[in-house]
Amino acid sequence: MPVKRSNESSEMAKFRREKNRLRMARKRSEETQNQKEVRQQLDRVRTAVRRDQEPEDQRELRQQLDKVRTAARRDQEPQDQRELRQQRDKVRTGIRREQEPENQRELRQQLNRVRTAVRREQEPGDQRELRQQLDRVRTAVRLDQEPEDKKLKRLALINGFS
Repeated sequence: MPVKRSNESSEMAKFRREKNRLRMARKRSEETQNQKEVRQQLDRVRTAVRRDQEPEDQRELRQQLDKVRTAARRDQEPQDQRELRQQRDKVRTGIRREQEPENQRELRQQLNRVRTAVRREQEPGDQRELRQQLDRVRTAVRLDQEPEDKKLKRLALINGFS
């Protein structure tokens, strides 16, 4: 939040903020990679602490605002940039999940199942029907594209053969 000191005009406050911004930009441009990583880590910790201390309703409003801002920013990005970001996000997620302990993976999957169940409970009936239709189509497409030997094994399991 911009702070205006009591004895300065709005022009002076604007000038001071701009001067500070430029000073920080120069300082950051001179950082080594290690210093940059440490500063970013420290920034993340400070942000987490600040957010932990904010009231629940304020946190929810901030999260909604963050989602809107992110959606607006992503709507503005060119298609090729969007595809690169999505690929990068998939790689990062894959790496993070490979490194997580097995019990954490199970907890994350459980949490996702609960979230999905809650979200589906809250969706209107017509939306639920459309989603179920879409799920059936996706499943049919996935099964249609699976290799022949896998299809035969699945059918054997369904029919009670092993």
